[in-house]
Amino acid sequence: YHEQTIASVARGLGVVVRSVSPQLDRLLYRVLAERVIDGFTIVHLAPPSRGDTDYIVTRLLNEVFEASVERYSWGRRSLIVVEEAHNLAPPGLEKASGRALLRLAREGRKWGLGLILVSQRPGFVDPSVMSQTATLVALRVTNPDDIAGLRRGAESASQEFIERLPDLEQGQAVVAGIAVPERRVPLVVKVEKLKPLNPAA
Repeated sequence: YHEQTIASVARGLGVVVRSVSPQLDRLLYRVLAERVIDGFTIVHLAPPSRGDTDYIVTRLLNEVFEASVERYSWGRRSLIVVEEAHNLAPPGLEKASGRALLRLAREGRKWGLGLILVSQRPGFVDPSVMSQTATLVALRVTNPDDIAGLRRGAESASQEFIERLPDLEQGQAVVAGIAVPERRVPLVVKVEKLKPLNPAA
């Protein structure tokens, strides 16, 4: 990446980090949701082990969805990136956050909302949520449950895609779906590490 691009992203990261607590009132959730659809925002949530993450995520996702519908304009695009997706959308969609993610995955595109789910345990993400993935990027996977989850849930996970996963080297990934030239033909790519902005630091 160009050095100025990296520096710009780093500056953005430095000023937009926001901490969310369960004590937020409805107005503050809406303010955060509008910032999400208007620009670059990072929302840092409490650890799932505390037990309050489900409510926060559900509330924020619902607010973001509603704000996107109310303020929809052609050409505006927002991308929601959700870490630890297996904690938020486990199989069975018993958690409200999983149901909110499914709605966003199914209906968000027409309102300018995109979704990236990140998980180290794809076998523990609900198949109905996984089935909405248009592009799949996977690093090395060896766990049989995770491989089965990818095969079961993701349309773009062809047999060739699945067979490559255990043999990937560090830094390699397999990509399949609409982001590659041939949707059903997976590509093996090398993920480059970003160089530090200040090597001496």
